[in-house]
Amino acid sequence: MSKILIINTGNRDVKLLKTIDSALDPEILAEIKPSLKADDIDNEMYIIDKQTRTISKLILDKKAEFADFLQFPILMPFLEYFESLEIKFDTVYIVTTDQNHPGDTVHFAKLIEEEMKNRKLQSTKEVAPYESIKKITVTKNPTNKEKMLDFFEAELKKKIKPEDEIFLEIGRAHV
Repeated sequence: MSKILIINTGNRDVKLLKTIDSALDPEILAEIKPSLKADDIDNEMYIIDKQTRTISKLILDKKAEFADFLQFPILMPFLEYFESLEIKFDTVYIVTTDQNHPGDTVHFAKLIEEEMKNRKLQSTKEVAPYESIKKITVTKNPTNKEKMLDFFEAELKKKIKPEDEIFLEIGRAHV
């Protein structure tokens, strides 16, 4: 039996601290600022509200410049909880969208993967054991429930056995 974690990505899974306003290169800030929106949950952060695909690609390409500002506020408490219970996942699947659409989260998935692979455990400061990280890429409209049910049924049958233990991190819906 394997322990499998499935993570869904949305536009609130990667946020930026508002300190970027005074610390980020002004040219880069001018490029991303129109796509940022103050987070209504945490007033210390921005969400990438527009052009998620483009801005997250820029962040990925210039990750060193954004490293001090990147936050993963939904995923990190989830991981900390399971790490505190010493639950180790054999495989992690990151569900992402890649439809050539401005709201795609394909680059968020890569940022999350890198964060997980480089993550240090709180208790021991050892590198967290997230080695088998794979993506499930949605290329159809994720708001079409019937297509998504068909898609996930087919995808998960290929990846999961009946005896596997499944953990879902699906964040929260935001309207």
